[in-house]
Amino acid sequence: QNVETSQSHKGNLDMSLEAATELTLGRPLLVAVAFTPACEAALVAGARRAEAVHAPLLMVHVVHESGDHPGFYGQARRPDDVRPVNDIAAEMLDRFIQEMIAKYPQWPAIAEAERVLVAGVPDHRILEVAKIRGAQQILVGESAPGRSAAMNRILGSVGDWLSRHSRIPVQRVAADDLPSAGAS
Repeated sequence: QNVETSQSHKGNLDMSLEAATELTLGRPLLVAVAFTPACEAALVAGARRAEAVHAPLLMVHVVHESGDHPGFYGQARRPDDVRPVNDIAAEMLDRFIQEMIAKYPQWPAIAEAERVLVAGVPDHRILEVAKIRGAQQILVGESAPGRSAAMNRILGSVGDWLSRHSRIPVQRVAADDLPSAGAS
């Protein structure tokens, strides 16, 4: 009888795995992109997972001039450039993605990823896009652009906020988690 009970339990477990797979099938993995080494590590982790579970990858960059890093988009602008910040951010995102495609050719999910650019407060907008798009998981770099790890601990980070407020699973990825470019 123990064997029969084990078989029955195994059947229920298999059904739960099938149901879980159906729930996530086709739902994207959202990676928040902010052009930092930690965001690069999150992108690689997202690409690996997307390919492992056959899910689409969705890269989201939130255009936001933060008080602790003013002029972030201005660094990519020529002195005579009068384009809107959104255009500059889109150009930076395209350049970042092209660099990642070249650096990680073993992860085609990066090249195939959908790209979304939105304006606003990063933590709120990332969660909003994740909900609207039905993301199965959010991956975010562990440090904010221009901030030290100590400053992140004091002020908090997007990953902290998302971990506290999201019902969607959040994976916080540190730059230390970045594999070498040739690793798969």
